[in-house]
Amino acid sequence: MLRDTSTYLAVSHCAFAFVRVFALAGVVAHADSRVSHEFFAVCDAGSSGTRVYIFRRHLSGGVGLKIRDINRLRTVQVKTTKPGLSSYAHDPKAAVKSFLSLFQSVAGAIPENQRKATPVAIYGTAGMRALDAKQQGDLWSEVEAGLRESDEFPFSTERLELRTATGEDEGRWAMLSANYLASTVSDNLHHDEQSPPFVGVLDLGGASEQIAFPLPVASKSRDLEESTVFANSLQGFGMAKVLEHLHTRHGHEAAVCYMPGHAVEIEGISTKVTGAGDGPACRQLLKRIIHEKVFGCQSRSLLSLSRTGSGHCPGNLSSHPQMEVARRAHHSIEFYAINGYYHAVKHVHWWINGEEASRTASLDQSILYKVPVGTIREAADKFCASNWFDFRAALETSEQLDDHAQHRCFQVHYITVLLEEVHGFLESETITFTLAVNGEPLQWPLGAFLEALGRDRHEDQNAGLVSEL
Repeated sequence: MLRDTSTYLAVSHCAFAFVRVFALAGVVAHADSRVSHEFFAVCDAGSSGTRVYIFRRHLSGGVGLKIRDINRLRTVQVKTTKPGLSSYAHDPKAAVKSFLSLFQSVAGAIPENQRKATPVAIYGTAGMRALDAKQQGDLWSEVEAGLRESDEFPFSTERLELRTATGEDEGRWAMLSANYLASTVSDNLHHDEQSPPFVGVLDLGGASEQIAFPLPVASKSRDLEESTVFANSLQGFGMAKVLEHLHTRHGHEAAVCYMPGHAVEIEGISTKVTGAGDGPACRQLLKRIIHEKVFGCQSRSLLSLSRTGSGHCPGNLSSHPQMEVARRAHHSIEFYAINGYYHAVKHVHWWINGEEASRTASLDQSILYKVPVGTIREAADKFCASNWFDFRAALETSEQLDDHAQHRCFQVHYITVLLEEVHGFLESETITFTLAVNGEPLQWPLGAFLEALGRDRHEDQNAGLVSEL
């Protein structure tokens, strides 16, 4: 049973437990010839809530089917509970109750005779990374003990793993998910000659931003694994963190990042700030904020007071030697931009390109958008110059108005700055904004399982070689 704080934080060793956990699931499932699938659960324990993914994997094949078809993984259920795990730092027992309720609510997606053989992995993300090591260790210990000892936990107590994931983990796992769902690799993360080219992923959340893509060595080895992938996480560069910086450090200046007519309440300012919808000015302001945050990151790193992700401060990745070599090797890496990237572009596209009569239609989450970076900038300027009351009314009519709507102007300009200034994408380069690939959600939990499954195969192969000797 994991108890030591360092065990929960050690990235290089914790994955082994997850590998063996899921290997056992397959053994149990195969013991019954009537079982054609195995199931597993992965939890994204984020800063605002915990989302559990129930995956189903085919065990039996068919005549003439490719390996990626035979072993296809499917998401059969996704469910979320709030608040986030880190909010229970001072009341860990309440976190146990929250997890038990969440797991019980999704247990019905798995046949009753397979539930106790179903492994569970719980990964804490940005919210947990913000806690100190002792707080993380204490919280994980309490949650693990509570789940193992509870008769209400519907899944395997022997096949349970809990730890804090790094931002690089999240980025790499999302990239593995994208390549699997796009049929670039099979479920053993191997790329064959007939497969489409590798893809990279850009993932923007509230607290951090991740970029991940295959290195040239992946084309030679034809395997996606930790050593053949570049992943970087920019902690503190998520939308919510940058918006907070905009409000607290720049106050009245924030008006340029809001639509005309929008009266914005900013903490610390007695009167509301009226939106100006000035795209170029907003981007210049956001560039200043990026530079302020980069300088702060570099200063803290020098003083060893804090670290972002694994210690990397952001920079223009177009000059990064790995990115440059990777692009030369692959000619052109297609990037999928997910989560915050997608939602910002989706609303701009809906407003700018939709006919007046169709703007009241529901915003379709299944649509993907292939857009050149320069076009995003131009659309952002047009979108942010629109009247706030017209935009708000259309969202209300289509029942799509939420708390994020008022910040969409800021968001779309911020992603433009991220793409051009931080990551160095050219205005002619096309990004694919999406939440799904071939009908499956593009999220990192699937990639976490695929990576663990791949490590397990390597362990078994090495064990076989040793036994032959």
